[in-house]
Amino acid sequence: MINVIICEDNEKDSIVTKRVVKNFMSRNNKEYELHFFNDYNKDFYSIVERNLPFKIYLLDIETP
Repeated sequence: MINVIICEDNEKDSIVTKRVVKNFMSRNNKEYELHFFNDYNKDFYSIVERNLPFKIYLLDIETP
């Protein structure tokens, strides 16, 4: 299981990012879970600190 963690505050960019991830994973028959956040908040840090296998982070560096 691949855990993809996305933090993106721009709605348009978030839609594109989610679509790209979903398309890639489905084309390659990968089992994944998508964790999406629009800010670096308590829920985001909770996922980051969890002991999840195979984490991939896609982070918006301009998020407040």
